[in-house]
Amino acid sequence: MSKDNYSAETEISRLINARDSALARLIDRAQKILSLQSKVKARIPKDCQAFCHFLSYRDGLLKLQADSATWATRLRFQQPQIMAQLKQLADFHDIEKIKILVRPQYAKPSPKITAKPISPAAADHLRTMAETLDQPELSAALRHIIEPK
Repeated sequence: MSKDNYSAETEISRLINARDSALARLIDRAQKILSLQSKVKARIPKDCQAFCHFLSYRDGLLKLQADSATWATRLRFQQPQIMAQLKQLADFHDIEKIKILVRPQYAKPSPKITAKPISPAAADHLRTMAETLDQPELSAALRHIIEPK
């Protein structure tokens, strides 16, 4: 193929449309997984859908992921109904078991909070209170507010 006739679009199209190419097999597999995922999601109770996710389906074993033990428990109670609904579909006719794994979705760490300095008048009031208290731990805590380390 000469440089003049080369087109990235044509080359990509050729790779995608080739029946036995690795890329075509990968695309087919991805589409199959998306299809299974949407079918399973439609059969999970609406209140659980945001917290429960399709992982895989192979040899009659459906693996789902729950964001917490609470959601996993709710899914386990619904297992018989979910399996009955899935068995009616051709893709899941051989389903035997649902395994539910708990994998929490970790939140991003919260930003560091910096304390605003207190006013001189407030510092004087806290210092006076710390000096008059007969509880050393509380007095030390008040002094720490006035003069953080």
